[in-house]
Amino acid sequence: MMACRDNVPVATASMETRGGLGYIEEWVNARLVRDAQIGLLWEGTTNMNALDVINRAVGKEHAEEALLDDVTGWLDAAEGCPGQLRSRLKQTVSRAIDFARAVAADKGNERHCRQAAAGLYHAQTTALMAAEGAVIGAAGGDARRLLIARLVLDRRLAPQDPLKLDESPFEAEAAELLLSDTPVSLEQATALLQR
Repeated sequence: MMACRDNVPVATASMETRGGLGYIEEWVNARLVRDAQIGLLWEGTTNMNALDVINRAVGKEHAEEALLDDVTGWLDAAEGCPGQLRSRLKQTVSRAIDFARAVAADKGNERHCRQAAAGLYHAQTTALMAAEGAVIGAAGGDARRLLIARLVLDRRLAPQDPLKLDESPFEAEAAELLLSDTPVSLEQATALLQR
């Protein structure tokens, strides 16, 4: 559900990189933008999916328990994942699950289903990115997924003031590394994550 929704701005941004040329049928971008909408239409509305995830999967089937086991397993197996990030991810996943359970426990909270489902999505995908980045980095590969995980934690799962300029040295340095063509070593990622 969220992956389908996230695909729309990604496809649109890819079109913008080519300017007007991305809009004409001679380029693949026009098809990508159209195809991005299919996932949304096929999967149903985000609100309906969120109701299903929270009321049925969490409220009735207790699927969040399996989610917690999976996430804990990923993070525990990712030896290269810095301890502070691992702890923060586990706490965030637990908070997202607690919030989803609270929403599912009371029909009066139904208006929060979309927020709870988004929290579960972001917490799970962030933990997976961190675990993958740590494993890939420990094997000598590109560890930039660790940096992306931290950015998602900071931007999607932490409180923010929308009217405040971001002064985060981490974000500025992470953006520089992420936009570079050079792979990010586990050592570089770990050093940056400690800031």
